[in-house]
Amino acid sequence: MIRELGANLCIMDMRPYFLHPEDHTQKVHVLLDPCHMLKLLRNVFSTVEVLVREDGQQIRWRYIEELHKLQEKEGLRLGNKLKMAHIQWRNQKMKVNLAAQLFSSSVADALEYCEQELKYPQFSGCAATVQFLRTIDAAFDVLNSRNPLGKGHKAPIKPTTKHRAKGILEETESLLRGLKMKGSVMGIYEDLVEQPAAPCRYLLTYKLSQD
Repeated sequence: MIRELGANLCIMDMRPYFLHPEDHTQKVHVLLDPCHMLKLLRNVFSTVEVLVREDGQQIRWRYIEELHKLQEKEGLRLGNKLKMAHIQWRNQKMKVNLAAQLFSSSVADALEYCEQELKYPQFSGCAATVQFLRTIDAAFDVLNSRNPLGKGHKAPIKPTTKHRAKGILEETESLLRGLKMKGSVMGIYEDLVEQPAAPCRYLLTYKLSQD
């Protein structure tokens, strides 16, 4: 429908508006629902498990799972709302709050604390994941502002906040455009064959099938 009306959401040639058919001086802007997009991003992140930034650094779902396991073991949460429902989101995949609470600065802060202060080895190298969570959190706040008196990232876009909001959205666009998915088969190969003290000398891909 968007294409037929004259807009284009192709990432390589984006034109997120079309001209009003009765008045070509007016643009009709197209906006995908931020809440639905946040859920889709969560779905992709959880499913592929590893996203690779343009600079090669990896964003790993495993850190989210490790944080959940640690908090369950200790019986407390490090200032965040992460629980089993966020890990097993498919049971409640339409709930926006589960995606929003996952992509939060509080989860990012907890991961950073576990790596930098507690020195837990399972969180080593999580800096790219921390930045990813913070960037998406800030962008979602900008795209989901609802209070005219909101502060920080949740403030409405107006002349005094325009440049900050634009900066956040441009940073997010740059990050998302540069993301690549790490191929699952090659990821398994690297983990099982190429890592130090790897358990295998080779990978037979037939072993991955249900046959």
